[in-house]
Amino acid sequence: MTTLNPTSPSECQELWTGIAKRPPFTELEQRYSLTKFEHLLHADTLNTLKNRLITTEKGSTQRGHTQRGQAPQNDFSQSLNHGQACQIDFKQSFKCQNSMSDSEDYYETIIFKDKIIPTRPNSWHDLFNGLIWLNFPKTKTLLNEWHVEDIQSHGLTPRTHRRNQITLFDECGVILAVSDPQICENLSNHQWKKVFIEDRHKWANYNSYLHHDLERLNNQDSHVKMPAAKAFVFGHANYEMLLNPFIGLTGKWLAIRVDNSFFEENYDRQLTILDSAIYELLNRKHLLSNSRKLSPIPLLGIPGWHLANENEDFYMNQDYFRPARSK
Repeated sequence: MTTLNPTSPSECQELWTGIAKRPPFTELEQRYSLTKFEHLLHADTLNTLKNRLITTEKGSTQRGHTQRGQAPQNDFSQSLNHGQACQIDFKQSFKCQNSMSDSEDYYETIIFKDKIIPTRPNSWHDLFNGLIWLNFPKTKTLLNEWHVEDIQSHGLTPRTHRRNQITLFDECGVILAVSDPQICENLSNHQWKKVFIEDRHKWANYNSYLHHDLERLNNQDSHVKMPAAKAFVFGHANYEMLLNPFIGLTGKWLAIRVDNSFFEENYDRQLTILDSAIYELLNRKHLLSNSRKLSPIPLLGIPGWHLANENEDFYMNQDYFRPARSK
C-alpha cells in the first residue's frame, strides 16, 4: 500500500498517478500534468508550473482569446478587466524551506515582504497550497495582505477574528459557481436530500464524473440538463484530506453567481473568472471580517467527488449530513 508520506519521488508519483484519476484531482492533472514531474513535492515544480502558465496566458492574451467567458454582472461578481496582465501575474515565487536562512518573520510576513512562498519538501499540504496560489493568485494575494495588515495593527497574538476567518477559508474553503440561487438556499438550510439527490443532475462535477460532454448536455433528447452549479476546491487542506477521505470531512463554502455560459468554459478560464469574482466579492462584502460564520458543506456529499455517494443511503448519515439547527 502506498504511503501518504512518501519517502522517495517514485512513491510520490505512484500515489499521484492513482489519485489523479479521482475527482476533484482530475482537473489539477489536466491543467498541470503533474504525473510528468519526477520530483513532484518540491518548490521547483511549482515554479516551473508558474512559468508555464505565465507563458501560456500571455500568449492567449496576445491572440485575443480572453474575450470569451466574461464574468457575469450581478450581485456576486463583476466583469473582468480584459486589459489586465495574464492570470498568473503575481510576484511571489516558491522556495524550498530547507534552503532558506533562519528568519524571525512570520510565514505570511515573509510572503508579503520577500515575495517568497516557503515550501517544505515532501509535503502534500504545501504542494496543494502552491497549486491554489496558481489557481487563484489574486485572491490568495489579497488574503496574505489582510493577514499582514492585522499583524501590523494587532501583533501576532492573540489572533484577530478576521485572521481566524481568513485561515479557515484558506484551509477549508470551497467555491461554488452557481446559476441557480435556490441551490445556495438549500445548502444554507441543510436540505441535503434536495441539493445532493434530487438536484444531482445540476452539478457539473457529477456530469463531468459521468463523462457527459456539452453536446450531449445540450441535446434536447437527453434527460441530462445543463449544469447549474460547480464546486471548486479553494482550501488546500481540503485537497490534502481528500487524499484519504473520511466521513466528517467538511468544507466552508462561498458562492459566486454565474450565468449558464460559465459551464461551457474550460477549467482554466473558469478559474480566471472565479479568481476575479472572489477578489471583488471579498473586498466588497467584507465576508471574512464580520461575525457571520461560513456555511458548511460535507465534501464527500458533492456529486462526483466520492464513489460512495452514488448510493442514496450515503446521505442518510445525520452525524455527517446534519440537519439545520432550530432557530
